[in-house]
Amino acid sequence: MLDNIRVNGQQRSQVSLQIPLNNVNATLADFELELDKARLHEKVVDLHLTAIPKKTILYGSESAFVVNPFSARLDDQPARVAVDTRPDINTGLVHTNLYAQVSTEAKAFWPDHVLRVPTWLNEVKGESDYAMTLSLPLNAKKYADNAAIELQQRYPYLHVVSSLQGVSVEFPEPIKKPASDIANIDVKVLLLPENKIGIDFVLHDYAKGSVMTTIEQNILNINSGDILLRSSAEPSASNRDGIAIQGRVQKFDMDEWLDYINSQQGDGGKNIVLDAIRFIDVDVASLYYSNREFMGNRVTATQSPQSWLLNIKNEALKGEINVPKSDILNNGIVARFDSIDWNAIPPAYSRSAVLNPKDVPLLQLSIGRLKMNDYIFDNVNVTTSRVLHGINIDSFTVNNPSLNIAMQGEWINAPDGSSETRIAGKLTTENLGQGLNNMGYAKLIEGGFGNIDFSFNWPNSPVDVSFKNLAGEASGIFEEGDILTIDPGAGRILSLISLTQLPKRLLLDFKDVDSKGYYFKKMTGKFAFNSGVANAERFYMRSSLGKMYITGETNLIEQSYDQELRFIPDLSSSLPIIGTLLGGGNTGVGLLVLDGVARIFGKQLDDFGETKYKITGSWDEPSVEPVVRQTEIN
Repeated sequence: MLDNIRVNGQQRSQVSLQIPLNNVNATLADFELELDKARLHEKVVDLHLTAIPKKTILYGSESAFVVNPFSARLDDQPARVAVDTRPDINTGLVHTNLYAQVSTEAKAFWPDHVLRVPTWLNEVKGESDYAMTLSLPLNAKKYADNAAIELQQRYPYLHVVSSLQGVSVEFPEPIKKPASDIANIDVKVLLLPENKIGIDFVLHDYAKGSVMTTIEQNILNINSGDILLRSSAEPSASNRDGIAIQGRVQKFDMDEWLDYINSQQGDGGKNIVLDAIRFIDVDVASLYYSNREFMGNRVTATQSPQSWLLNIKNEALKGEINVPKSDILNNGIVARFDSIDWNAIPPAYSRSAVLNPKDVPLLQLSIGRLKMNDYIFDNVNVTTSRVLHGINIDSFTVNNPSLNIAMQGEWINAPDGSSETRIAGKLTTENLGQGLNNMGYAKLIEGGFGNIDFSFNWPNSPVDVSFKNLAGEASGIFEEGDILTIDPGAGRILSLISLTQLPKRLLLDFKDVDSKGYYFKKMTGKFAFNSGVANAERFYMRSSLGKMYITGETNLIEQSYDQELRFIPDLSSSLPIIGTLLGGGNTGVGLLVLDGVARIFGKQLDDFGETKYKITGSWDEPSVEPVVRQTEIN
């Protein structure tokens, strides 16, 4: 044991040596050591005892070493120190134990004389009270190869216990800890031959682990081990390379971890802790990403030399994310998802930070099916690139059956520190009805082809879009389709102009209209969007019922109308309808007169019978009231 101890300063020693002449193996040595303003240096874990009181006496023999409790300074911090010897009658081993209680920083226990201080240790700040035991086997050489005796009995070890109150841990969730919180920790460090160190720890009821490490060129390398999170199982430092992390956590903030990983990569993207992880298999109650909260997650992760591969599954999504180990921001994330239900992912209101495009990694994203608000998009693909003031959306495509969307855009910072998203693109379809069916709007339209051009912008990130903050315009044209009569409230896609409910409201409540809807030859329109209101600047439809011109506003948030409709019936092809509008009903006289007139004048009659209507009320139950009716024909 004395090989591991050096004493500097004033001391007085007395040694008596007894050597039996007939048994040299029974040699006994007693010693007494008086310290006066001395410095005791234990070189195994580099502990320094200074300010030892005058005439502190250590006494003992080859198998005993005792000192009464005294006050001193341990690594220049006030400490209470005691020493005793504890022989083990079962194994024959004798241990000398040094006990100390000290208030200091956690990194004071790091042996920086032989190990480079890792950067992650800088995230542990503040002081707390620690109870420490250093156990040194006096006669370990006799038992070093005896596998029947536990390693902890055969080799020196350091045992540290603390409540960590006063210590803050500034890692992202779930490791983050305020200084005021209590998190009892129990750590045992076993000092083995060949520069190997075994570490066992228990952190409150949250985590426990067993890790085997080695020292190479003043760097602590993690070789193998298990870390269990909120688990009743026991960890073991297995012979398999790397660390396995398993269990369950309440919160995991992926945004903050990506920032931390990117900041800690260092030269060549190396990080001794992250690089040592073999795999992760954890249940995460709340996972935060892009200011959204994902609930009930199963997360697994493995790594290759270049990247991490994360598999995530919950009620809202299922897929995998590939995260590079170096320069995450510019090398970017590659993500592939089978499905995402964005409606089932609530915003993380508890987070106050606003996303900044400069801090968001580039993205290559593919989604098999995306549900967002009332819409369903298939085969979504997104690619982005870095520009001076933010991120460029190089490509955003949706390829639904019978309906395609292609757009580009940007997410950039403004001089005042805010950000804005801008997009522009085109929707095209060869079968509008089938395309809407595939988006979740069944039995709304049959047939039809055409396109919509659009450009929109909104504050903050691309995922922060809503009707409330949306601004821009859209214009389009569709031809040759059928608008079907459906249940109230189902036609959200056409609620801008209430096309699905107008036939009943316009006194055209005939059985053929109810069952089959009505045919449109051409439909064009232009809409301006601002602060949750869509203004129909120009809408025209030519249908089997006649011509419709609609102007006015739709409140997308309150789901209500304030519009005006001009309706001109098609007299040459919709005689029963015109008869109703003229007040003649289905009488034979009315039909006979109209039929005769139509045969003589044909389409010249189309401009007769124009009626104006005011459309107000909710989307589900709009009120359609006539303003002016021109129904007299001489």
